Amino acid sequence: MASASPIRWLPSGVLLVTLALAAYHRFVYSPLARDARAHDKEVTALWEKLVSTNRDVRACRGLTVENYAQRLTDLRTAITNLQSVQELARKQIEIDSALGDRMARSWQLIDFQNERMQQAGQLLRLGKQQGVAFDPAAIAGLPEHSVDLPEPRLLWPRLQMANHLLLAAIQSKVSSVSSLKQLPPISHRAMDQHSPAVEEIAMQVEIIASTQSASRFLRSLPLRGEELREAGFGDALTNKPAFFIERILVRKHAPNQPDAVRLEARVSSFAPWPPADPIGPFQ
Repeated sequence: MASASPIRWLPSGVLLVTLALAAYHRFVYSPLARDARAHDKEVTALWEKLVSTNRDVRACRGLTVENYAQRLTDLRTAITNLQSVQELARKQIEIDSALGDRMARSWQLIDFQNERMQQAGQLLRLGKQQGVAFDPAAIAGLPEHSVDLPEPRLLWPRLQMANHLLLAAIQSKVSSVSSLKQLPPISHRAMDQHSPAVEEIAMQVEIIASTQSASRFLRSLPLRGEELREAGFGDALTNKPAFFIERILVRKHAPNQPDAVRLEARVSSFAPWPPADPIGPFQ
C-alpha cells in the first residue's frame, strides 16, 4: 500500500499551527499585552509627575540625566547643613535640668509666689551692690499668675528668663532699669500640628546706661554658658538662656549727659511645653 502524500497532510498541519497560534495569542500574548499597557500607564504617570516636579519644584528645576548626581550630592549636603542648624538651635533654646524638673511637677501657686518674691529681693540687693537702680516698674514686670493662663507651669521659665534678663543688665553695669514688660507669648506647634512644641516668651526691657554698658548688655543677650565666661561675665549668668533680639530703640537720655542713652529692647526666648499634668494644674 502506498504511503500518504505530504500534500494530503498540509491542511491538518495548517490547522494545528493555527490552533497553536491562537492558543499562544490567547494565553501568552494577550496577558503580556495587557501587562504592558498597564505598565505604560504607570510609566506615563511617573513621567508626567517627574516633568511637573522638574517644572514646579525649585530644587528640581533644570534636573537632567547628566546633572542628577551633582544635584543629589547638593541635596545631601543641604540636609547635613540643616541637621547642623537644627542641633545648634536646639542647644540655644534648651533649658537647664532643674527648670525642666520644676516644670514637670504639679503647679503650686504658693511656690511660685515665694520664688518670685525671693528673686525680686535678690535683684534689688544685687543692683544696690553694683550701683544699678531699679524703678518700681522693673520689679513689677516680673511675671505674675493669672487665672486665664493656658498652662501656669510656663510661668517658671518666664520667671527665670525675666530674672536673667535683669541680671544681665546688672552685670553690664547699666545705670538703671526703667521697666520690664511681659509680652503675649506665641505657641509654636509640633510637626503633627496637634500640640504645642515650644512657647516663645517675649519681654520688653528699658534701661538707661552709658553707650559702653548698653553695648555690653546687648552683646550678652544671645550668649550662654561658656560664651558668657569668655565675654567676661563670670559665673553670675551661668544658667542664662539665649535671648533673641527682635527690636531695639536707642535714643539720647539727657542733653547734659552725652554718653548716656535710653535703650528699649524687645527680646524672646523659648521653653518647651511641659508634659501633661495628670493631677491637674492647681494643688
